[in-house]
Amino acid sequence: MSGEIVALDLDTSAYLSVNDTGSALWPLVVAGTTEERLVEEVVARFDIDVEEARRDVAAFVQSLRSFALVEAGG
Repeated sequence: MSGEIVALDLDTSAYLSVNDTGSALWPLVVAGTTEERLVEEVVARFDIDVEEARRDVAAFVQSLRSFALVEAGG
């Protein structure tokens, strides 16, 4: 897949692969943007309603937290 992002935890050999939505959001995450801004981006790019975008972003951020790629509250 073009633009695919994969994170590998070297301690556990577990990996996280993200879809097109995650790949689109990754630069914003790296820049330290808020979850609300991520929701806005998902709504704009993928033409879905705000509540669905919030659920998707929350799940994505939780996955990143489980791999310690973002901190709680970040």
